[in-house]
Amino acid sequence: MRVSISSMAYMVLCIFIVQSASAVPKFSADGVYDSDEQANAVDKSASYDPGHSTGVGKSRALILDIDDFLPLILEAFTNSQGGVVNFDQGLIEAGKQTDSFGVLFNGKAVLFQSTDHIRSDYVSSSRTPISGPGKTPNGGFLAKSTVMGDACTIGGSYQLTLAEHGFEPEEHIRVVAGTILGRNNSDKTGKWTMKVTLDNADIVATSAPVDISSGNTSDDTFFGAVAPAGRYIIGVAWISDSGEFSGLDDLAFITSTSDFPLPKTDVAAQSNPPTTMQSPPAKAKNSSGSSGNSVLFGTEKPFR
Repeated sequence: MRVSISSMAYMVLCIFIVQSASAVPKFSADGVYDSDEQANAVDKSASYDPGHSTGVGKSRALILDIDDFLPLILEAFTNSQGGVVNFDQGLIEAGKQTDSFGVLFNGKAVLFQSTDHIRSDYVSSSRTPISGPGKTPNGGFLAKSTVMGDACTIGGSYQLTLAEHGFEPEEHIRVVAGTILGRNNSDKTGKWTMKVTLDNADIVATSAPVDISSGNTSDDTFFGAVAPAGRYIIGVAWISDSGEFSGLDDLAFITSTSDFPLPKTDVAAQSNPPTTMQSPPAKAKNSSGSSGNSVLFGTEKPFR
């Protein structure tokens, strides 16, 4: 039987995709942010940062706080439009030179690619995740890793690009969020900034002072942002101006085939410095993500 050159090329491409996908750690998305399985909880939310926002990203209305986000992510997960990575499966092992991981949800996936080496199997008494309890005691968050060792690197930043796989036509990532954990064993206080990169290269930014000298389980800070009308998200970074490091927990995203409606948030309140919440928000019951064993990263949409 004669096989065309295009068919052969397609088969070779499929084999390459299968081999590449098998090497990427894959997390199953969850539907609950800040899970009650872990005693620690988000303490405050970051605010709009006009200095680091650019173009169509310059709007306070694009910034979410934790109270806005909790019902949105649960509804999105229920409708197969996003989910939460709480990293409690410890799939990214130190010393493996892992710089990317996948998140599976309802037959679709997002590939997160890091500019630095990362790990999710770090055991720490100085940082407690907001979800867990994790593969090992006090585990369950993302940390930076030395290239071929078991130690964490010093340097306060996480820089991730996002690639979509198996999405519906016009479906894109419209919302992204994550929490920087408070910690022990540091005497530094600095500002953390989340920069969300849109498909047109504009930036939506939110920032907050994070006092990581105040102790473990305190000052855990939530960062969340929405893409403006006509845009979607292709990257996200958390950067510390002091250079001090901490863990990133409960990375989350929401997808949509159209512009994501902005929550009815008090815009004036967002211009004020973040304050510690009086009590943690009510937490929904846990949801289980799909196992995603049959999902392969074979339908990546190129960045624009």
